[in-house]
Amino acid sequence: MSKYEQEQHYKLWDWLAETGIEYKADWPGWKDEKYFYYHGTHCFACGKDLFLTLSSNQAKCRTCPIDWKVDLKSDFEYIGMCGHHDSIYMKWMETKIKADRQKYAALIRDAEWKDRD
Repeated sequence: MSKYEQEQHYKLWDWLAETGIEYKADWPGWKDEKYFYYHGTHCFACGKDLFLTLSSNQAKCRTCPIDWKVDLKSDFEYIGMCGHHDSIYMKWMETKIKADRQKYAALIRDAEWKDRD
């Protein structure tokens, strides 16, 4: 992943942390045409790699730069580490409490990125 994706990830999740908005797709930044590759997942961590391999068996999120700190002893590797029920992303997705959404969004915004290429 590039520094660009990391910077845009920060901007998206910073906005979500500030507003408590429930959907990533509501971020005003998506209106920029250069974000075409990210519209499928609304995720800069997924990036172009996932978008371009969605139709193949290679889309296993192995290059996700975020350490979601979850136990992957099951088939969750296929759907993505963020999709694990213990991930902060799923906690963000499932809560209806604005303050909790803001808290989880800030944790995702500040999550460490690692080179997994």
